[in-house]
Amino acid sequence: MDSLAKPPGSLGLLEEWSLVLCRMQRTLSPVATPQSVIVFCADHGVKRCDPSISPFPQLVTCAVFRALAAGVSATGVLARAAGAALTVVDCGIDGVVDDVQPGSSSIRVRHAKLAKGTADMRTSPAMDEEGVEAALELGRACVREEVARRGARVIAIGEVGIGNTTSAAALLAALTGVAPCECCGRGTGLDDAGLRHKEAVVSVCCANHQSALEFAPTPSARAKEALRRLGGFELAAMAGAYIEAERAGVVAVVDGFISAVAALCAMATLQAALTLGSPAPLLEDSKLRAAWSLRSKVTLAMASLLLACVVVVRPRLPR
Repeated sequence: MDSLAKPPGSLGLLEEWSLVLCRMQRTLSPVATPQSVIVFCADHGVKRCDPSISPFPQLVTCAVFRALAAGVSATGVLARAAGAALTVVDCGIDGVVDDVQPGSSSIRVRHAKLAKGTADMRTSPAMDEEGVEAALELGRACVREEVARRGARVIAIGEVGIGNTTSAAALLAALTGVAPCECCGRGTGLDDAGLRHKEAVVSVCCANHQSALEFAPTPSARAKEALRRLGGFELAAMAGAYIEAERAGVVAVVDGFISAVAALCAMATLQAALTLGSPAPLLEDSKLRAAWSLRSKVTLAMASLLLACVVVVRPRLPR
């Protein structure tokens, strides 16, 4: 890179990304195509039973799913502009979307509803064991299909689910030991009172499931049980997708707070079998840090951990 006709480091974050791709693909001529975007969509019982944890109604999940399939959402427009194929997956929407069809040849719609949303995690596990296993396998299968069908080399993994920042915050607290209030943000626009209520809900959820998590025999089992009790169908599917991307040697791009928590679940489930790119350039990017909704409430150590996840999930090197 430094041999090119440019000042060293002058391409900034783009240069850092190119170096990461070189390391991951073990070549000085890395490629980022074919590329795919997979968006998993599901609803949450805690939102259904307590609408105040998010300012938007649960039916917005259905509306965004339809917009994604039609190619008119922000993700659809960006995917099309980048030449990426888009797959939209209903893995647990609490509504009827069976009629939804893709709006163009570059979009696939997968109807794989596992249930109409999760259970209320304040009073019971969000998913039963069969449900979380099915969601993990769904995520793995979606990545396998992109690799088999398109030869995908880079896959961005995202989500839609009103209220899922509450689940992600609870998962983050359970997996890291960080205080629940430090893991909560305003999500899609909570006011101060709404944020305080969300923090209280996350604290209750973590407290109610803490004893069960403490009895998990291994850290890996604890991570999976946390995902079952506090996660959602889309979060579990994303974790499965990251796990399969690592197995297949595909670069997986983690986009945002919820995706990072899903990647953290995948890492913990695999006992750190995923190798991540360096977080250093991202820690210096104030705009990216702001987009993460971590803000000043999260410690620098926690930010470093999550921002490491945002780079890529790196394929395991040959032994």
